[in-house]
Amino acid sequence: MTTNAEKPTMPVARSGQPPYPFRTAMGIFLLVVNVVVAAIYFHIFNI
Repeated sequence: MTTNAEKPTMPVARSGQPPYPFRTAMGIFLLVVNVVVAAIYFHIFNI
């Protein structure tokens, strides 16, 4: 049925940058916020 379909050689474009810079930045930001909240919870940061 689809034997003649071409498979992509790479999953992302070869641009030298992350494929989703906004998504990557937001993920890193949320990870940092999560670590800060955990530090406050475990009294590492006493605010």
